[in-house]
Amino acid sequence: DQVLGTFPDDVRSRVTNVAAAPNERLLAEYRTADVFVHAALLEGLSRAQTEAMAAALPIVTTRCGAAIDFLVDGESCLLVPM
Repeated sequence: DQVLGTFPDDVRSRVTNVAAAPNERLLAEYRTADVFVHAALLEGLSRAQTEAMAAALPIVTTRCGAAIDFLVDGESCLLVPM
């Protein structure tokens, strides 16, 4: 919410930040999304990224951790600078 608060009002009104959801609600949460954004500075293998892939969501993520090992910029995701 700290980062979301820095977004312009017109953007903030269209973004949902889901900090945590019980496993039984995850698929429903992913199905409501148009895109999955994972803005990490440091990450190993992101379970959330693999869940987003399983839900067939387009992924926007940073070049960190294992993302660069299994995601292909321009094909399976959009890799953005940190």
